[in-house]
Amino acid sequence: MAQIRKGLLLIMLAVFTSACMSEAETDENGNNTEPPEQEEPPEQKESIDSDEVLDNAIDIMEDLENYAIDTNMNQDIQFNEEGYLKNKYRSHTVVNLDPISYHESSTIQTTEENGESDTSTNVVGLERYFSEEGYYIFDSNDGRWIKFPDEFTEDLQSYDESFEKPAHTLELIEAYTDDIHISEGDQHYRLTFSGENEQLQQIALEMMRMVNTDFSEMMEDMMYMTEMEDLEFELLIDKETFYAKTLRMDMNMNMNSEEGQSYNSTHTVVARYSEFNEAEEISIPDDVLENAEEMELEEFSGFNDMEEFDTIEGIKIEEFYEDEDEENEEEDGEEIEIDLNEFLSNDEDEVES
Repeated sequence: MAQIRKGLLLIMLAVFTSACMSEAETDENGNNTEPPEQEEPPEQKESIDSDEVLDNAIDIMEDLENYAIDTNMNQDIQFNEEGYLKNKYRSHTVVNLDPISYHESSTIQTTEENGESDTSTNVVGLERYFSEEGYYIFDSNDGRWIKFPDEFTEDLQSYDESFEKPAHTLELIEAYTDDIHISEGDQHYRLTFSGENEQLQQIALEMMRMVNTDFSEMMEDMMYMTEMEDLEFELLIDKETFYAKTLRMDMNMNMNSEEGQSYNSTHTVVARYSEFNEAEEISIPDDVLENAEEMELEEFSGFNDMEEFDTIEGIKIEEFYEDEDEENEEEDGEEIEIDLNEFLSNDEDEVES
């Protein structure tokens, strides 16, 4: 009986050993090797849909109650063989929505040259309040606060709607742009697109309107006189909140003169949004309400052509449309250097190409 039990035990041991060896592999010498570990399939990274990102950004921007926007513009325009015009615009605006009210502080530096020794620079500081209490503006050249007539306040608001529709530019991008390249960084989605068609030029005009309504009208007239050489956009959208954080435009145009000469102009605009639903409530200070001078209707007679704004902001728009032999009077001023690196450098969030 003991021999039988011993035989059965040896048979069971042999079967168990052969079963284990069947799961192993042998090399060419017959030596056992461990079975290879099965590799897990690599994770499939979900592709980023630019339309979905834009839709989310539009929805979230439409629901804003208040925000802040910093707009910065560089223009370098050559309008004849010896003459050029440079505009540098910097502004910070706090906006409350429903009802619309805002407070804007801005600086415009205009440098004009008509020959080696004929250069003038003018710097204008502006401050604006708009609310249900009225429209107030301070011009550093005048050194006084001016209140626009109440009967024109509604017209002014309808003329300049750049602040009350923060999602509008994103809607234009979605509607007018077919080829958007999107990449993902640590903090932002980066959307880039370029072209020369009329639809993208409308986006460019909208960005100019965010800077200043008069600039957008000037730019629209320039587009009829020039050939678009290059137009590029970059949009950064926060990955967690889907707020639009930075929108940048680089535009390059050539303007042909009657003599057949081609003159170049470059335009860079950067808009940065911040303080989403955290911006301060806008109220016009008491000293502004008390000291502002009411603008006379006679002073406001140029509203239809917005001539008053040309004067207030010190921008000589008519120089783009005059012949080379027609020159306007120039004001001498002290040149002020402005460091542009802070405003026109790429966003510090690196993205993958």
